[in-house]
Formats: sequence, C-alpha cells, structure tokens
Amino acid sequence: MRSARGLATGKIFNQAGQHVASVAQEGMVRVPTDVKSKVVGAFQSKVLEHQIRKAGRE
Repeated sequence: MRSARGLATGKIFNQAGQHVASVAQEGMVRVPTDVKSKVVGAFQSKVLEHQIRKAGRE
C-alpha cells in the first residue's frame, strides 16, 4: 500500500494585527495496491491507444 502525508499550518490575526490563533491540519492518503494496479493498467491502456492512433496518422 502506498501512502502520502501532509501537514499545513497557519496563523490567524485580528484586524489590529495581533496573533489570536494557530491552526494545523494533517492529511493522509492511502491507495490500496489492488486499486493502484487497476489505475495504472487503465492509464497504460490509454497510452497504448494514443500511440496506435498516432502511428496510424504518420
């Protein structure tokens, strides 16, 4: 299983410019290997279709 993680942080200020809060958001994405293989297979099929069409025009 492949995964990716990210972290975003920020600061919130009031109209007077005073720092009033800090925020953080963590995110994680996991792609099951069976889904990944289907997506990769579909992509490879589209690339092959494109190459066949391109070769037919030349």
